Amino acid sequence: MKKNNNNKPFLSALLMLSMFFSMMAYAASPVAGTLIQNQASATYKDAGGVSQFATSNIVETVIQQVGALDLIQNQEKQGAAGNTIYFPHVLTNTGNGEDTYTLSAINQTGDGYDFSSFQIYADKNRDGVADSTTSITETDLLSAGEAFYFVVAAEVPVGAGVGTTGDIEVKGKSQFLPDEEEKTNIDKVTVTDQAVIDVTKSISGSEGASPSGTYKVTLSYVNNGAQTATNVTLIDALPAGMTYAGNSGEWSVESALALTDAGPSDSQGSGDTIIFCAYDASCTGLLKGAENTGSDSTTQLTAIIASVPAGDSGTLSFDVNIKSDLKAQILYNTAEYTYDGGSTPLPTNKVPFEVLEVPGVVANGSITDATDGVGESVTVATAPQGSIVSFNNIIWNKGNTVDTFEMTIDTANDTFPTGTVFQLFKSDGFTPLLDTNGEGTKDTGPIEPNAYYTVVLKAFLPAGEEGSTGYDVTKTATSSIDSSVFNTVTDHLQTIVAETVDLTNDVANTLGAGNDTVQSASSPVTTKTVAPGEQAVFLLNVNNEGTEVRNYILEYSKEKPFVAGSLDSGWNVTFHRDGGSGDCSTLGAEITATGNIAGAGNKQLCAAVDTPVDASGNGVVHPIYFRVFSSANNAEDIKFDAVVISVQPSVGIEPDQVGNIEPGGTVVYNHRIFNNGNTPLECLDVASSNTTTGWSSVIYLDVNNDGALDSDDTLLTNQTLAVGASFPILVKMFAPANAALGSIDTTTLTVTGNQDDGDSNPATCTGTAVTDNVTDITTASTADVNIVKTQALDSDCNGVDEGGYSSSTFSVPAQSCVMYRLTATNAGSTPVNNVRINDAAPVFTSFFGTASTTHGNITGGVAGDDGSIAAGSVSGASITLQSGQQMVLDFSIRLE
Repeated sequence: MKKNNNNKPFLSALLMLSMFFSMMAYAASPVAGTLIQNQASATYKDAGGVSQFATSNIVETVIQQVGALDLIQNQEKQGAAGNTIYFPHVLTNTGNGEDTYTLSAINQTGDGYDFSSFQIYADKNRDGVADSTTSITETDLLSAGEAFYFVVAAEVPVGAGVGTTGDIEVKGKSQFLPDEEEKTNIDKVTVTDQAVIDVTKSISGSEGASPSGTYKVTLSYVNNGAQTATNVTLIDALPAGMTYAGNSGEWSVESALALTDAGPSDSQGSGDTIIFCAYDASCTGLLKGAENTGSDSTTQLTAIIASVPAGDSGTLSFDVNIKSDLKAQILYNTAEYTYDGGSTPLPTNKVPFEVLEVPGVVANGSITDATDGVGESVTVATAPQGSIVSFNNIIWNKGNTVDTFEMTIDTANDTFPTGTVFQLFKSDGFTPLLDTNGEGTKDTGPIEPNAYYTVVLKAFLPAGEEGSTGYDVTKTATSSIDSSVFNTVTDHLQTIVAETVDLTNDVANTLGAGNDTVQSASSPVTTKTVAPGEQAVFLLNVNNEGTEVRNYILEYSKEKPFVAGSLDSGWNVTFHRDGGSGDCSTLGAEITATGNIAGAGNKQLCAAVDTPVDASGNGVVHPIYFRVFSSANNAEDIKFDAVVISVQPSVGIEPDQVGNIEPGGTVVYNHRIFNNGNTPLECLDVASSNTTTGWSSVIYLDVNNDGALDSDDTLLTNQTLAVGASFPILVKMFAPANAALGSIDTTTLTVTGNQDDGDSNPATCTGTAVTDNVTDITTASTADVNIVKTQALDSDCNGVDEGGYSSSTFSVPAQSCVMYRLTATNAGSTPVNNVRINDAAPVFTSFFGTASTTHGNITGGVAGDDGSIAAGSVSGASITLQSGQQMVLDFSIRLE
């Protein structure tokens, strides 16, 4: 893959940044102010059966500063009275934030003498020698992990006696936590009148890459005593990672002398002599240094100078190299020395060498091989549409220091379907990847050199997409130390597999081809025949033909193309679990979705179709399309079923009537004939039969629907009637002149008809016969009061009729008003007394306004009360009507 591993030493502008990260790597705790973020996640399956992730809010913790330090080292030296003795020290900020440290040196009590004076000097070049004569009392501002080198100069008093020892307490104290954090060293000087050798160590370079070199190490010695020192032994055991360059030794006393590395007893030099033996198998039997971790003196450099007169000085130098494949670190080296036959070596100052950070990264698909390109592309062969695809990307730290790698996704050039969402997760595949270093990009977190971290990329595929052309997305891992160091890895999905679902009727996994094929069928798969108002129940099987768990939404339509929820008025569809019988003969809980169905699994459910009570039974097939649909992958199937309403002809006549008639007179009764069935009727006629001899009746069609017999009305013969329709009839009753007062006749009216057989000949009545009847009860009396009720529309409820009063049927919108008029007429030949009209508000209505009573065509004052409304009833006045007179009661009702 594309990469850029720039392994050149950094520019000076980057060295400080490199050092900062190195210090972070070695700090005992996170740097003060570090923001620690954490985000949890949950996994679940949604209503569509799709595995989903939910992530929590991010919680943040800020690391507070902790002050700490380390101070090295305790030292013991010899010195002559009146001389100044130098003690090199190192103070390291082991806290987690920037701090400045106060430095001090004081005489100890209980020792042999007090020093005349103390001075502390900076040693920024770390060679064990004061940089200047300017004394200091505090360190520079030190970052976490940073060290400060300094030298304590202690003047031995002139009068100090030989053999006495003076002690100095050297103290470093945190200024961030001055009352809590301090460290001390004890430096001792024993007064002598003999030789006093002091040795310091330096290196020509303080930092370098791995590998690099050569660097020159110099051991500088001086005799500050009063006598000649003999057998001045210099020992240097180099730290791991630093190697001696053979035959590179040089002695300043004999500058032209080429020192050889072998021969532990061979003196070299013409005047002053030196024994030099360095890292050679022959270098046995020599004094082994305390810093030497080997088994004997063959793993160190040893130089034995025969003598160093008082006041003389010199140097021993040699070359070293830095090994390859070292982690970024600081190599510390302390040389040792002894003289005059001493057997316990004394340490020099500690010299650091920083192995510089060189970042490197490989992003691939292998956890065993860090070679670029291995395991790439990271490939997933197939994935269902609408699913979540995971790719494990291995991020190798190929640098020599702990590094954090910023992870970016190239969504501008990915070839995944539009709508794909990419997210990065930690190696567990569930916890979201976060920004751990505050750089504004999700990252791996710290990775040790030559170690790896798995970053999981999840691709959330959109529903409805499929294909086998291959899909790629590239991620880049970039070093947080050096943004020019990066590597890419590509994730590849070869095929997105379309998932299907099959909706069948009675048998699972056998009928239908799945995914919208049944809708195009020319005839329904299953047809149910039911009576009007009854329920047609279809047993359905939903077969998940994919590999993932899915949940399917249940829908219905009366038409194609499918329009979810479309039905004719009065029809209704609900879906249910089976009630336990396994055949939908009983229904369980109502549902709107199947619930989770495993891959290659199925579920049985029931679809209940409610038909309207007035559904026409004309043999028409009512299509019902059932659909199952998954929002996770857009898989659907539509099945064509149907309902047929059975033919149920029915006729009705109403109401029963009661009235009075004078002997030899007539009375007219109003009735209405209804088609109560679900199919048209024909050949409708009404026959009458009387129970009293001499009584008779004639039946008319109320042509103008005014409730009164007039010249427009015709005799009733052979009528037709559509479903739900009706027509009015008038029955004119005759009483014989000799009818006894008080005699009663009961007339039975029988309506008959037939289901319309579709024959255009109205005389052919072969359809199913229907019948119904009512009775009119008439009493012979000289008093005869009849009452007629008419109605008028008052849609805005303002008390003004719209279109006049009639007995015709009309439609009224909700919240409108209807005005009723009841007219009572004395059709007899004698007066009638205490005439009162009574009525009540129909169901779903309430009285509106007040009722009023008029006395029709009565002339002159007539005693009586006005109409009143109370407790859901209305009453007119109680009055006397002469023959031919009328009383009228008007009131209004309001529909709910």
